[in-house]
Amino acid sequence: EVFFGGPFAHFIVKFGKAIVFVFALVLIGSTVCWTLYLKPASKTFTFFAEDHYYEQMKTIQKDKFKFESIEGKMQITMAFGLKSSDPWDDGGEHPTALGEDLYEDTVQMAKYSGFDLFDYQVQFSDAAREFHDQLIAKGQTTTEDGYYCWLDDFKRWAMYTHGLPYPYTDRAAFANNVSAWLAADQSEGFSWKNRTWWKYGNYKGGTSEDNYETGFGLSDGVVRFSFSLHNTSYEMLENGYPSATMWDLYYDAEDALKAAEAVSGMSDGVQTMRQYGIMALTSYLTTSAYQNASASLCLAVVVILLFTNNWWLTILCTFALYCVTSLVFAEMAIFGWQVNILEAVDISIAGGMSVDYVLHLAHSYNSQTGNHGEKVTKALKEMGVSVTSGMLTTFMACIALFMTDMLWFRLFGCFIAMVILSAFVTSMVGLMALLAVAGPGDGQGEMPCLKFLDAGICKKNDEGAGKEFSPTAAVP
Repeated sequence: EVFFGGPFAHFIVKFGKAIVFVFALVLIGSTVCWTLYLKPASKTFTFFAEDHYYEQMKTIQKDKFKFESIEGKMQITMAFGLKSSDPWDDGGEHPTALGEDLYEDTVQMAKYSGFDLFDYQVQFSDAAREFHDQLIAKGQTTTEDGYYCWLDDFKRWAMYTHGLPYPYTDRAAFANNVSAWLAADQSEGFSWKNRTWWKYGNYKGGTSEDNYETGFGLSDGVVRFSFSLHNTSYEMLENGYPSATMWDLYYDAEDALKAAEAVSGMSDGVQTMRQYGIMALTSYLTTSAYQNASASLCLAVVVILLFTNNWWLTILCTFALYCVTSLVFAEMAIFGWQVNILEAVDISIAGGMSVDYVLHLAHSYNSQTGNHGEKVTKALKEMGVSVTSGMLTTFMACIALFMTDMLWFRLFGCFIAMVILSAFVTSMVGLMALLAVAGPGDGQGEMPCLKFLDAGICKKNDEGAGKEFSPTAAVP
């Protein structure tokens, strides 16, 4: 009490303006930091670190027993014809969530946008070529990795095998010949079976037609949906994918799609692949976590207002609370965290865990008398030891979590430590300096409507405290 009510309080009061200025810079810098660098993850959460024996066993298994993925390189699907202007939202359903149904005959026609490939016979091939060229330019694939556009093979089959003009000028003839190309014997040059078996080793996937890949969806005599497949340079690894790399790939593919649309004159294209599923999940977790954090901060502000009955003090505490959460988010970004399941939980509860020290000191300040400096000094003398003790005991409890092998517990311990340390420094230094500079004086900022409520509660408590206890009072 001597220290916090003496030298420490004197320092806070004397250099209050300078401290507030520093914390303002920290608040701005931390906000910029987590806004730019705290991103959703694209790798599934692992419960152990990469150097843990459990994770190392996967590498040993691969090296010693030649256990490798047989899925090959990741493929991006570029498609036109879906009801979607947003690649992350197809009628309320993420394209990856459509799963195998996206490429099956059972696709509901409601997912189609009224697209007719007959009107874009040349443009679709141009779009696929431009998409591939853009991926090459961005270093996400190579010429050798290649891509598959079924319409290119269909064009060769029509022109070179059957001597038909291309592009078609008759809609019915186009649709009929697409079906004929799909059903043509393997011996026919450039037929679907001929090219697929020769070049792609009877790869399974895509629109189902006799269980083989086609690249289009034919409905009521109209090609309503068409896609091309583009290999990337990334192998499908069993343990997931580097997060930053996956997001870079996604953004590069988005740019490639825009370039393909610009070259072809087509619109509402979609680029997707199966690996985007975890990215869609973590994007949703990130959005939900920030919403939860905002809600918890709002609730914390209401609690402070009710306990202090002072709108002026509540506003200053709100800045302190946001500073705590912003610091924690910035620390997560600096330490290389990305938002996954655990991080989403951490963000959601950050606001609620940040309020304790702020509320204790604010309530103590509000109950003191005198000028700003005197109220800050008395509050620090009264609550400084308690707040510091609470911080130390909580931090020591985190030490046990730091030493665990399971990442979930270790990272959660790190998160709690970040929260309590940020909250301690912000409340004991930043908030107290702000109150010393601009805190409410005696009677300032009080709210009469809440004062009556507070008086009613206190009256009931006083009445209850004044009654003598009688063990026979309840006996009739």
